[in-house]
Amino acid sequence: MGPVLHSVLLAAAAAVLVSDRGLVYEPALSPDGKQVVWARADEDGTVSLFGRAVEDEGPGKQLLVFGEGPDARRLAMQSLIEGPWSPDGAWLAALSPGVDPGTVRLELLRPDGSERHPVGPGGGKVLAAGWLDAGTLVLAHQGSDTADPQILRVGTAEDASPERLAAKLPEGARVLDLAVAPGGEWIALAALVGKPTERSRALFAIQVADGATQRLGPDAVAERANMMRWVRTDNGLRLYLTAVGSHQLAYWDAGSEQLTTTADRIETAQPVAKGAWVVARSTDDTLEAIFVGTDVRNQLGSGFVATSSAGSRLALVRTADPGAAVLVAEASEEGLLSGEIG
Repeated sequence: MGPVLHSVLLAAAAAVLVSDRGLVYEPALSPDGKQVVWARADEDGTVSLFGRAVEDEGPGKQLLVFGEGPDARRLAMQSLIEGPWSPDGAWLAALSPGVDPGTVRLELLRPDGSERHPVGPGGGKVLAAGWLDAGTLVLAHQGSDTADPQILRVGTAEDASPERLAAKLPEGARVLDLAVAPGGEWIALAALVGKPTERSRALFAIQVADGATQRLGPDAVAERANMMRWVRTDNGLRLYLTAVGSHQLAYWDAGSEQLTTTADRIETAQPVAKGAWVVARSTDDTLEAIFVGTDVRNQLGSGFVATSSAGSRLALVRTADPGAAVLVAEASEEGLLSGEIG
């Protein structure tokens, strides 16, 4: 038996959503928490995107919408971007090979698989992308005839013309990842900079309105930034980031423009109503959910996580015999409401 996707609502017993024999990764919940999509890698290296819709029928009850039995709907042969759902849940964004060899394009898919089309430039490589709002994406694009990336804004229509942001990155920068702040005001961008023989990581914060760009640091975490998550707190926008290798946590406050490094090792950070859940990876390689600003901590086991953009649920993929499991639990400011995650 291969990896199994489970759903947990409150303290109810887990309900099996999907049984899958491939390597399951990149789980992502819709903004309303009623649909889940994930990627699967088969033994031949093929990556496919799958989806399953779930509707709540009262506490602890789930209704499977797509497909019959344990099978889910295959949506595409590609991988999701980080934060793939549009804010209104109408689209999924994914990267796929372009028409010409060596090119990568950005595609939008309907969650039910009924429609898909590319957006953005036709050639070159889309390096990273994210949603500014329900009808607009931002993407880092490298043309086939230049080493310098462009930061572009584009609508969801197939014929939408990309608009270049005024962001200024170092010459020859290679974009690794980007993260969009809630409300689309800021973009965090991780890149490799410097000469080809002396590359190093750098982290940039970009204001979408005017393209104003600032490099964060110097700081040991910022210079090796890997995971990036924006959270809106009572004091404004905050960017959480971790360092490659160490998973050490730092955060940057957009209002004060101050970068603070902590002693915690963090796997991910996700928003809830008045703060954020951060999920820390401890020294014994288990996950712990922490609500920012309180001492509430919940042990989650091993694995990795994803949440809906509303932050109302926590999805956990963990290794357990006979396979991995994706668990979905309600979250609140006081902690996870699930009495048990098993």
